[in-house]
Formats: sequence, C-alpha cells, structure tokens
Amino acid sequence: MIVRKIIKLHQSGLSGNAIAKELNCQKIPSRTGKSWSPCVVIRIVKLNQFNKPNNRRTK
Repeated sequence: MIVRKIIKLHQSGLSGNAIAKELNCQKIPSRTGKSWSPCVVIRIVKLNQFNKPNNRRTK
C-alpha cells in the first residue's frame, strides 16, 4: 500500500520532497493519476499520525 510506503520512508528520515521524487521515479501514480507533490506526501504523513490508535485525540 502506498500510504504505508510513504510513512515508512518518512520514518527513515526522508523529506516530503525526497519521498515525492522517489514515488515519481518508481512511476507510482497518485490517486488522481498525476505525479506526486511534496504537499500531498506531507498531508498523508500528518493525517496518518493522528489516525494511529495510540495517538487519537479525545474530547
């Protein structure tokens, strides 16, 4: 799954720009079929930080 790959690359220390370049070099299309941008990569990382069961926000 692409999201897991993005998270793994981010955890290994790569920046959003480096991850986007890596995905584009591997010809992995985004959901829209376009090339990856660093903004989208960072958004995916941030959204998944809050979706972990042990990081959920409570009211």
